[in-house]
Amino acid sequence: MTLMTKKNKLIQEEINRVKTIMGLTEQMSVDGCIDYLEDLNYNIDDPSEEVSGTEKCLKKNILKCVVSVLKANNVDENQIITQPFTNGGKCYTRVTNSKDRGRLKSGNLTFWENGVLTYIGIFKGWQKVPDNITNEGDVKIGKFQFEGRYRCDPSSGKITYSFFKLAGLRNDKNKVTDPYEFEPKDSSGVGVGYHIGEYFKNDNIGESGDVMRIINKMI
Repeated sequence: MTLMTKKNKLIQEEINRVKTIMGLTEQMSVDGCIDYLEDLNYNIDDPSEEVSGTEKCLKKNILKCVVSVLKANNVDENQIITQPFTNGGKCYTRVTNSKDRGRLKSGNLTFWENGVLTYIGIFKGWQKVPDNITNEGDVKIGKFQFEGRYRCDPSSGKITYSFFKLAGLRNDKNKVTDPYEFEPKDSSGVGVGYHIGEYFKNDNIGESGDVMRIINKMI
């Protein structure tokens, strides 16, 4: 038996073993196998369909609703991204503004397929959080994150959010820190007049409401 024949035999044995474990039968069609496995909550990629990550994610009803509402509210399609997280992770739809902050934009609102809503803001310059707040020495902060939940209602054409509040900060090593309350400073070093946890309150955006209020502040 040649090396290639041995290899093929081992591969076929492994395929048969997987079929047995998962309960697949020779009588099932390709579509039948996919439907069966998806009913068991497996994520299945069908190579014959060549469906892109974006198209797969847009099949998620919650994200399909999000994209539809965003477009109906005249959000620029170039500012809407729908795709899976790296390495086949959860799907999301993200709305960004147009201000560059390195690899990301300065404002990024993300709708995850599991109903989680996150906002990541990136400061124009590093923010120094003093030791009397962190007890860890002076910490330089580059990003801040708000987190909550959202619901998209296709019948009303609205996306509402709740429990939306400061959830964390990222330091100069991109490590997530506790959501310390501090007053950010503008590019000239002058305090902005509010603590970071109140970032949205100046625009009367509370912990719950219509998502478009957040987006309108962003863009």
